[in-house]
Amino acid sequence: MNSKKTNRKQKKSFGVDQKTAFEVLYHPLLKARLLDERMVKLFNQGRFGGTYFSGCGQEATNVGAGVHMVEGDILAPSHRQLGAMVARGITAKRVLAQVYSTAESPDGAQQHPCHFGDPELDIVSPTGHVAIQVVLAAGSAYAYLLDAYRKGDVKINWDKDGIVWAGNWTLKKGSSLNCAFAFFGDGATAKGDFHESMNFAGIHKLPVIYMAENNIWAESVHVTENVPVERLSDRAAAYGMPGVTVDGQNVFEVYHAVQEAVERARSGGGPTLVECLTYRYHGHSMIDPADYRTDEEVEKWKKRDPLIVFEQVAKEDGIWSDKLAKKIEDKINDEIEKAIDWVEDESTKPKPDQFIDVTFRDPKFNDAIRKRWEKRKNV
Repeated sequence: MNSKKTNRKQKKSFGVDQKTAFEVLYHPLLKARLLDERMVKLFNQGRFGGTYFSGCGQEATNVGAGVHMVEGDILAPSHRQLGAMVARGITAKRVLAQVYSTAESPDGAQQHPCHFGDPELDIVSPTGHVAIQVVLAAGSAYAYLLDAYRKGDVKINWDKDGIVWAGNWTLKKGSSLNCAFAFFGDGATAKGDFHESMNFAGIHKLPVIYMAENNIWAESVHVTENVPVERLSDRAAAYGMPGVTVDGQNVFEVYHAVQEAVERARSGGGPTLVECLTYRYHGHSMIDPADYRTDEEVEKWKKRDPLIVFEQVAKEDGIWSDKLAKKIEDKINDEIEKAIDWVEDESTKPKPDQFIDVTFRDPKFNDAIRKRWEKRKNV
């Protein structure tokens, strides 16, 4: 009897133990939320410029996928991927440096706030063009495949007429591919870039994990006015890849679904489209009043907040710990407050000519551009 109950409970968290649950999942889940909420407050207080795109409510989708990334994997984000980046290892200090556009920012203070990127962690800086990141992900995955072929880890399967079809290859036993993780919203699935990327990845059987965050609203356009199918995951069939829809508020469910997708991709099984049903609590950005939706809709989703769902599942499975949760929260708050103190009191402003080293990588070319810059300054 007890054994049956245990098995039934394990299905809720898919057998994740307490250590993994708190260190791997809960820590980045809570860190993303606390850091996000703090930046919302900082923006509302006028302590940094531009605008801010909050991902509060969508952390489980981000973290459940991001924790599966390993060294060499590419993260191609949209502008609500703070959770995936935290799971990847980005610090509060580097996030705030980017938001405040300091000289220490990973992108050299070149991007709009919330277009987070970090070359050291293989996080591509997103642009304002919707769905472009999914194309970059497919290209990165293609590079992974070509690299594996050059190393002799990929065997091309020729047919009897000496013809080879794209995607007709097998991975050498014991070998593993890096993966590209592409995040995008429901609105992006209506863009041609999304379909071209999916088509290319399907043809060549590329190791891409397509993370579709269906939060119902493409800025102010409802998903029913943007997509002709009930489930975004149904679109995967047209490109010869598996598609799955999961509860994007449940980090355990996302973690399990992406784990299966990653295992398939790394072993040469090709891409997967994972649709996560989720919700953003704030507007498209902090200057969006979001008056196109009702307060009742927002409150309904808040009742299934990712942190609430995590605690419910963990308690049902007997792996919840108030002590561990409090310890993690205190550690995160300490990191965030120290990062804020640093970015506001100790960080440096970017110099006007800093763009040269960011834009042009050839040192000799940089010197030539810098000399011209100096002459112009003196005119």
